[in-house]
Amino acid sequence: MDLLKKQSYFPNQSMYLNSLIKTNQIHSFDGTYSLLPGLQILFTGGHTPGSQALEWISPSGMQILFTGDECYFIEECKNGIGLPKEAAFSLKRNRDFIEYIRILNGKGTKILTLHDPSILQEGEEITPGVRVLDFF
Repeated sequence: MDLLKKQSYFPNQSMYLNSLIKTNQIHSFDGTYSLLPGLQILFTGGHTPGSQALEWISPSGMQILFTGDECYFIEECKNGIGLPKEAAFSLKRNRDFIEYIRILNGKGTKILTLHDPSILQEGEEITPGVRVLDFF
């Protein structure tokens, strides 16, 4: 199939992103970046070279960590189980982040992943398929 032979589905991606950076339409950064007080993007780098997670501390003090793709199921994350080696760009970075998750969980942080269907059972369903998650 010709599509599988194609090396990049977005051949102009680098040029496009650089133009956005030059015109201040996008901000690039390395490491951790604070978006607002209490809201930061964390570099994880375990699943892919640019993997990130989002950490939020609410005004009431409740902390939530969105793990991105660094782990798939909430309970596995909490118990220190990371990605299978086939799904990891860097097992060391993934394991380091999984340990961070385990520590935060022990301190009461709410852990959310992007792949765990159990999240669909939490909160009040306000319309079919849409739930309000009340963590505060």
